Amino acid sequence: MPYTFISGATGGLGKAFAVACAMRGENLFLTSTKQDKLALLAESLTHAYKIDVKYAVCDMAIDTERNDLIIYLKQDGFTFNKLINTVGFDHEGEFLTLNNDIIRNLIRVNVESVIDITYSILNLRTSQKFTIITVSSLAGEFPMPYKALYSSSKRMLTNFFRAFAYEVKDQNISITLLTPATIPTNPQWTKNIEAVGFSSLLSVKNVGIIAYKTLLKADKGQAVYIPGFINKLADFFGKLIPVRFMNKIIYNRCKNISEKSK
Repeated sequence: MPYTFISGATGGLGKAFAVACAMRGENLFLTSTKQDKLALLAESLTHAYKIDVKYAVCDMAIDTERNDLIIYLKQDGFTFNKLINTVGFDHEGEFLTLNNDIIRNLIRVNVESVIDITYSILNLRTSQKFTIITVSSLAGEFPMPYKALYSSSKRMLTNFFRAFAYEVKDQNISITLLTPATIPTNPQWTKNIEAVGFSSLLSVKNVGIIAYKTLLKADKGQAVYIPGFINKLADFFGKLIPVRFMNKIIYNRCKNISEKSK
């Protein structure tokens, strides 16, 4: 019996994907760092949709915990036909104001853990079609002052999965990159969105709608999905603007967010 593996399952977007997959009748294996929230989510989905939901606590920033999780999956004979990488860590601010823990955790969660889990779960895949959905970000399409480390980590994911998709195109593996703009997944993000005002609200999309539509795009084998017409326009025209001017625009906008959200 194959499962859909979802990392970061108790976050806003992870939970939305869990619900959307459950509505489709998919059996789920969920991970996050929050035991109580995982247990509640698993119980709720099992009861509501009559599916099998397993879960395990795992801090994706710690390689020994990831290793223990994979050992457990192998020993218990789990197989998978879908992987949804929603786990992520974000932190705004000028790079020199960050501390070593933030820097290391962001890289470990956003880059190291996603690649590691992808490799491991692919080695537990069934012989049928395997689907990978990875949450990148529109931030990964441009160098972003005030979010230099975060945007760079998302750029790495974007480049890796676009390249990897070609390597496995004849192996019945489909890869979809979700590259959203602003998503109100937690109170701090909501505060930041409100601080910018109307221009930012235009780019905001509901997480439930995003998850539902991303699954449909993945079913069709779409390589990249940017939710929202405004975001697609921003991506298109942003790439036409010289990098030095784009950097200035983003710097002023992020500085404005930082000052207004204090």
